[in-house]
Amino acid sequence: MNFTLDITDELLFRAAASETFIRPALTDIAYKRTVSLNEFKYRDGNPDLKPTYADQWEVGLEFIVQVPFARFHDVLHGFGVNANYTTLDNSLTGTSDLGIPTPPEGLADETYNVTFYYEDDVFDARVSYNYKDKYVEYIERDMYPVYRDAYGQYDVSLGYRINETFKVTLEGINITDEATKGYTMDPAFPTMYEFSGRRVSLGLRGNF
Repeated sequence: MNFTLDITDELLFRAAASETFIRPALTDIAYKRTVSLNEFKYRDGNPDLKPTYADQWEVGLEFIVQVPFARFHDVLHGFGVNANYTTLDNSLTGTSDLGIPTPPEGLADETYNVTFYYEDDVFDARVSYNYKDKYVEYIERDMYPVYRDAYGQYDVSLGYRINETFKVTLEGINITDEATKGYTMDPAFPTMYEFSGRRVSLGLRGNF
């Protein structure tokens, strides 16, 4: 069951609830033993495995704001801001053979982005900031969670319309060259620290 409510023009409430039924995989109920030297583990099949039942729910608030600054003064015509914010709460926990409570893989508690812009008939420009809170990337060896650390980046874009047909664009992604970081259990135990680099592209668009 899914439920969505427009509380205001800028605030959206989302909720979902469901019952799930998952049968064991055929590889888990087969009479066999597999050994992993890399993980120092072995796994036995169990024909007596029962289906898994789960009650789950999610609740979220999403803020969506679009404000053209011209409403405040005519001199600000063309300027504006777009923003949205999402927060998530859920009843699910990740799976760990050690019983370590973890959030579901891939779900962050908070995400948001903000874009300041200017646009007219000839020129447009945007500066954006996108943020995603930390989240569990995967469960290492079915034992402990590996987190992707909170990450935010700045992007910019410029556009100049030459005529009704052609437009020149310049885009920059991750212009401050932010690092992607990961850790297990605690940031004191890092698993990843890498830079994807800045990306700049120059383009010409045509509408025919």
